[in-house]
Amino acid sequence: KIVTDVTEIQLNDHSKAYLTAFVDLYASEVLSYHLAKTPTMSLVMRPLKSLSKHRGAIIHSDQGFHYQTPMFINTLKDFGMTQSMSRKSTPVDNAPIESFFHILKANIVHRKQYESFHDFKVVVDDFINY
Repeated sequence: KIVTDVTEIQLNDHSKAYLTAFVDLYASEVLSYHLAKTPTMSLVMRPLKSLSKHRGAIIHSDQGFHYQTPMFINTLKDFGMTQSMSRKSTPVDNAPIESFFHILKANIVHRKQYESFHDFKVVVDDFINY
């Protein structure tokens, strides 16, 4: 089972960053992720496409718009994956990914300042790859 979500991060220059991650629940490993300045479909689709070798996996998400699009649903089908979604207004159903984002934010976002999106991306890459 793989969990996913998108989180918004407010940067110090009043811009925003959007992070999506796909985390394997068995290994507690980030399988793929993407950080972008806008929450477009490519934010979710780019890391999803790198999961094609995980045939048979269950992909669990909330009911965000990204996960309800034909593009996302059809890609899961093409990869032989099963879609699972949290109940409406029930974030606890997706607690593992919410917890991951909380830990990431507590370590590299709160009380930190970044000069640019690029500087923030470097820190996110280092944190996730560690």
